[in-house]
Amino acid sequence: MNLAEVSCPSCNSRDAEVLDVRPEMTNVQCRRCGLIYINPRATDAEYAAYYSKGFTQEFNQAAAAKPEALAAQAQPKSERIVKFLDGELRSGMSVLDIGCGYGNVLAILRDKFGAEVTGLEPDPKGPEAAKQVFGLEVYPVTLDEYLEKHNAEKKFDLIILHQVLEHLLEPDKMGAALSRLMRPGASVYVGTPNASWPGCDRKSFYRFPHVTNPTPYTLGLFLWRHGFKLVKIGDLHKPLAFLAVARTEEREAVAWTVLLKASWPMSRMRRRMKLAFAWHALRGFRKRNMRFVPAPFKRMLKTIMRSKKT
Repeated sequence: MNLAEVSCPSCNSRDAEVLDVRPEMTNVQCRRCGLIYINPRATDAEYAAYYSKGFTQEFNQAAAAKPEALAAQAQPKSERIVKFLDGELRSGMSVLDIGCGYGNVLAILRDKFGAEVTGLEPDPKGPEAAKQVFGLEVYPVTLDEYLEKHNAEKKFDLIILHQVLEHLLEPDKMGAALSRLMRPGASVYVGTPNASWPGCDRKSFYRFPHVTNPTPYTLGLFLWRHGFKLVKIGDLHKPLAFLAVARTEEREAVAWTVLLKASWPMSRMRRRMKLAFAWHALRGFRKRNMRFVPAPFKRMLKTIMRSKKT
């Protein structure tokens, strides 16, 4: 495998510290924005070859399973997503599910709300199961391919991005595309693993397909950078579920302090881990080394300190 050094996919910084080392990959954390990502990383061509084999087969070892069994396995998760979206759903809305898997969420929204649904799933197992189980026509393409070959001018009321963002080599392209695809007043659901959640084995996060590993703070920062306001979050002790809208005064945003607290180890670790983090934090401040503090929060701290001096 050919590996190449990359900059932070979120802020393009080259300043990062090693966080986790495994035989096949190294994950680092950006000192500027806090994003966790693989560096050095396999080439774009190697990732394309990996996904061309079928993600279901490579990642979930489910190639031999029947479509009905695959869809049934995904149903409980799909129902949780629809429940989280309660309040955003209305009759006849248009929905785009990027990385829709077997089409479970789209089928629920079509059947319960009469939604006009569009699904994209590059893994060949997904469109096959969606057609056979739910009678859904799912495009077997990525978002870039869909925009290039199909109706790129179509707008949607809701866009779903579940367990997709962490797989993207260039997430900023997705952020820019979301803005173009949303109607005024539309919302976007983003679900990702939660790298700051200590209740899960690290092997579940640090895997070859997970190019990045978001925390509540870094996912919120991604949405903010692309013009979205975060208006709803799920249980931060579990994989992340975020709902965002285009910046508008009509909706109240989730406080940044909530995201920061949930992204730091001291929020939910055991007592000895809290003490260890506190010791390192005090040591860092004592040496005037604030590299572990995310840049926007760091600027806020500096502003407060300057105001106290004056």
